[in-house]
Amino acid sequence: YHMILGQHDEAEAEASHCVNKYPDQFRFRLMRGGLRMERQRYDEAAEDFNAAIRIDPKVPGVYIRRGQLWHASEDYDRAIEDYDRALVLDPDLHAAWSGRCQGLLELGRYPEALDNANAALAIHNEDPGALYVRSRVHIEMGLYKRATTDLNRYLLKYPDDVEARCYRGLAKEKAGNRKGARKDYARAYRIAEEIGDEDGAALVIRLFPELKQRKARR
Repeated sequence: YHMILGQHDEAEAEASHCVNKYPDQFRFRLMRGGLRMERQRYDEAAEDFNAAIRIDPKVPGVYIRRGQLWHASEDYDRAIEDYDRALVLDPDLHAAWSGRCQGLLELGRYPEALDNANAALAIHNEDPGALYVRSRVHIEMGLYKRATTDLNRYLLKYPDDVEARCYRGLAKEKAGNRKGARKDYARAYRIAEEIGDEDGAALVIRLFPELKQRKARR
């Protein structure tokens, strides 16, 4: 309830109360670790996830959360190791396949990323993370129409995702659809400016430098 209201300090205080009162319950460590991760306090979050795993090492969801933590801190190899641990416990856990393929994408291991994305989508055919990864790999492979199809599905759920819209623009551009590409780039840039996403705006300019030239002429 505190998190819904944006009361992060109060939420963490409640979680800490539960951790202290029930030190042998992994779920409270998991809860507090998640709160700390959202606030980018990665070392403290890792301590909570590690403690949760010591309490019960057979819960796959804890490895997924710790894998997400490593991913957020750009330690993709460790993230993949934790997703592997989760898959040993539950081979059909689509969240682990989805997280794993995202880590592989960041490492540039494209064939493995594609296999993992397909594995995630075989279990849950609308998994957004896997759709996005597969689209990016398709771009790397020169399969621009397939990339556009996956990004169409992804953007139906997340229309304001700047990065995804940028890469759909790139896929359209590579496929020869310059008009459609320009629309995606322009909208991505508007969204980035509205939400103050400097990295997203920079990505648009990197992929479509013509946009910067147009703005300069104005």
